[in-house]
Amino acid sequence: MASSLEIHVLPELAARFPGKGMQSHPGAAPFAIFPAVHPDVGDIEIYDDGDELTVVVGKFTHRHFSNYDQGVSQVERACRIGNDLAVFLSDLFADRIEMYGSHLGGGGTRLRDGRSRGLASKVVFGSKTYVWSGPVRHDA
Repeated sequence: MASSLEIHVLPELAARFPGKGMQSHPGAAPFAIFPAVHPDVGDIEIYDDGDELTVVVGKFTHRHFSNYDQGVSQVERACRIGNDLAVFLSDLFADRIEMYGSHLGGGGTRLRDGRSRGLASKVVFGSKTYVWSGPVRHDA
């Protein structure tokens, strides 16, 4: 059975990303999947953890989306979480988010700002960097 959070987030995602092939599975884990457009990147999987969402960001890492504002209703909290997730996904799908590393050895994401990742990041997580559409070619 779908949770209150899923009930509010799924329509938001469907409305904001109609062409991204979202697969929804209310009450299941994950409850939403955006299939990868490049095999090296991997799918986006969204899990309901009750009071927050965990988003598996392809083959790289995961992120948490939550809201602990006091004095707001469960519905407002769910709407805020859904909006924060939608903003992140908008940036991701527009290739404004870089991904690196892996779930096995640690990984991460960052907003693309025109600068290369630092040497320490490349040593720890590897030099390859990806965006939603695939590998970033200029990384060495």
